[in-house]
Amino acid sequence: IWLSNRLDILQKYSLIIIINIFAITYLSFSYLDELEYKTQNNQQTLDALHLSKALFSFMTSLQQTRGMMNSQLRGVHEFDRQLYELKIQNKGYANQIDEIIHKKWAHTNITQQYQNIKNRLDEIFAGGLEKDPDATFNALTRTIEQIVQFINLISNFTNSSLDKGKNNITNTQLLYHILPSLVEAHGQLRGIGTGILSDKSLNKENKKALTLIRHHFFHDLQDMHTFEQYHDSVDHIANKYSLLELPQSIRLLDKILQEEDLSISAKEYFEVFTKDSRVYLDEYDMHYKELNEHINTTIQIQKKHRFFAYVAIWIILFLVLYLLIGILITSNLFKSAFLNTTKKIAQGELGSRLEIYTHNEYGAIANDLNKMLEYLEQTTKTINKYVDTFQTDLNGNITSVSDAFAQHCGYSEKELIGKHHNILHHPDAPVTVYTKMWNKVKRGEEWKGELLNRCKDGSDFWVNTSVVPLYDEQGEIRGYMSICQDITNQKRVEELSITDFLTQIYNRKYFNEKLKKTISLYHRYQTPFSLIMIDIDFFKKVNDTYGHLVGDSTLVQMSALLKTHLRENDVLARWGGEEFMILLSHTHKDEAIKIANKLRSLVEQHLFDDTYKMTISLGVSHFLDDDSFDTILERIDRALYQSKKEGRNMVTYL
Repeated sequence: IWLSNRLDILQKYSLIIIINIFAITYLSFSYLDELEYKTQNNQQTLDALHLSKALFSFMTSLQQTRGMMNSQLRGVHEFDRQLYELKIQNKGYANQIDEIIHKKWAHTNITQQYQNIKNRLDEIFAGGLEKDPDATFNALTRTIEQIVQFINLISNFTNSSLDKGKNNITNTQLLYHILPSLVEAHGQLRGIGTGILSDKSLNKENKKALTLIRHHFFHDLQDMHTFEQYHDSVDHIANKYSLLELPQSIRLLDKILQEEDLSISAKEYFEVFTKDSRVYLDEYDMHYKELNEHINTTIQIQKKHRFFAYVAIWIILFLVLYLLIGILITSNLFKSAFLNTTKKIAQGELGSRLEIYTHNEYGAIANDLNKMLEYLEQTTKTINKYVDTFQTDLNGNITSVSDAFAQHCGYSEKELIGKHHNILHHPDAPVTVYTKMWNKVKRGEEWKGELLNRCKDGSDFWVNTSVVPLYDEQGEIRGYMSICQDITNQKRVEELSITDFLTQIYNRKYFNEKLKKTISLYHRYQTPFSLIMIDIDFFKKVNDTYGHLVGDSTLVQMSALLKTHLRENDVLARWGGEEFMILLSHTHKDEAIKIANKLRSLVEQHLFDDTYKMTISLGVSHFLDDDSFDTILERIDRALYQSKKEGRNMVTYL
């Protein structure tokens, strides 16, 4: 009779049991699929890292070949044995890269670009260029620059799969963009300088080439220092101060450029540059090792997660069956206690426990359930303490908030409950973002995006937010939950990319982007705007008289002076050298000329460093209906040129 009653109950609930098992199994396998996808992405990132390392090694080997051939052909050194060994080494690197590409890369762009590099090398060494130092140097330089571009291309296969930790951002930028370019610029300075010293001749063309390459090298060096400020490695941060000093090789180069001192030994020049280059190669190896270890560790962890996921599936299935069977064989007393306890839990009373009346299977089930409830309670407390999350009703009024989020915002829970979520909105945040968010979640869809919020104390913070709808028992939306991740530091790194390193105002890249958007708004809404282009008069005299440090200080003071006397919506950017550009939104011709004359007068009256005075020449132009990005810039440049031509310290409108 007992068994018959249980079989009837099992038959009655068989459909519910099957549905639960399939649902849990489906969710578990979905998680496994996601793990597999992430593992494949990380493996691709690791393959890309290995390929970039092989290409970088190939590039440095070709640089050594180029430098030794250039030095030997000019009679500075004898490198017969080393060049022979380098040719063998180059061939080994080429074969290694061939093997990596053929085994793991089916992308047409990758294979085609590497084939072009190999073809170019074959042409160089088969075309008899090895006796002409200039032709050999230039041909190998073009090939090495192709390899640098190739390494940049490979970075497209890494950024999407790496997590956005600041160490990973630093390592990726340095390995794929900054260090290859920096090392090649350093190698070109070594080669061209060796040729100049061996020939004892410095013409305008060589001087211009050295100056331009030095500029690129120093720009890469500054970028490297900038990214390393956000690196977590304590030892690395300790070493960065030595890197900030001007390298000995560049100081030697500056003697040639600034003093035209050709008495320096070509051999000494070559060896100093070779010694300095090892510092940057060691820098590359350090970041490569760190990123390689991180990716390998991530892959191993994901493999372990897959194993535990399979184990978890079996455990979940076992627990589901165990609990269902326990419910089916429970007595009325146990059923009543169980239902009462679960009802309390559903109402949010996670501290509720199931009373244990016996020590048989009923007691075991009650004990297991109590343990699960204890774990759930602890997990909920942990989430409440460390995860930024809050819930709202259908009207956007906050109904619950985690302690972590309240602490992050500087409000108490009491101050937030019942308030509309716009209490957290930053006044500069666009309204359209929230409109799109509400439209999407009201349709029952998840919304993801970045939001700028403001704390109670007025400080700002960025969050990466996911908003999901919450449903009641009837399947109707009863509210919404937001889960936030602080990305303020990441946003600050992004801000560095649009800021001029010296003056801390916007750079030319950002100004061009802003100008294009403003032109687009003009064509749509006919919103007027004007441009002012500024050049510091006789700036070279400041550098020649007081030195470059004073010149840099002048640029900083000039930027601060201009910015102080501009409107909040105006955009001030460093255009290049001692030139600045200002975008005046909602400004017509007459007002723009008035502002330009005001700035000219302010600069003329200002005493820089309490020592000397400066003047500026200004060009002003207003955007017209038939203007484009190029025409407005060309006209403003002509206006500035006319001001300088007609005597400087004046404003010209075109």
